[in-house]
Amino acid sequence: MKFLVAFSLFLVCGFSAVSAATGPDARPFPRPTEQCADRSLTAPVIQGSNAQRKTIALFSVGKYIDWVSVTHITDPWVYLGETFLAWDTPQGNLTTPLYRLYNPTNTDTLCATSRDTNAPSFPGYRVQYILGHVYPTQICGSVPLLGVYNAATGVHYYTTNAAVHTQFMGITGWVDASPGAFVIPVW
Repeated sequence: MKFLVAFSLFLVCGFSAVSAATGPDARPFPRPTEQCADRSLTAPVIQGSNAQRKTIALFSVGKYIDWVSVTHITDPWVYLGETFLAWDTPQGNLTTPLYRLYNPTNTDTLCATSRDTNAPSFPGYRVQYILGHVYPTQICGSVPLLGVYNAATGVHYYTTNAAVHTQFMGITGWVDASPGAFVIPVW
């Protein structure tokens, strides 16, 4: 009887160990884990529009509040909501700056990243400030920051919602203007 119990345990344990070691998820080493920046350090990036200026722009919360309540108190800015989350400071080598650039001729703002230490450059635009720090590749649950641009109106719009981006792409005059950034969604 003891022999049968011992043999049964051997069969069950032995085959279970073999099955676990050779199953579809078996790996010779532990799964690599992504190194992620601390999400608790992110802050919302919001979007606002101004019909008088015919522009839509991304802001850090502090810049937006300062912009509408102190700097440009007479401008009728409309809060469009939180667009994504970003870090205020670099997160080691995990993130890259997302720059906000401004065109004084048509009052358009655009966002762009840079893969080197230089700020991005676009004809007619000047760098206003670093909007936040974002992932340069899609890691750690980030999503693409999608952008569209209408040359006739000189307006950029940004979203993390692929369906919204697709809607814009179906409207004459709008073209893709995604900045190559990956952000933490607010949803």
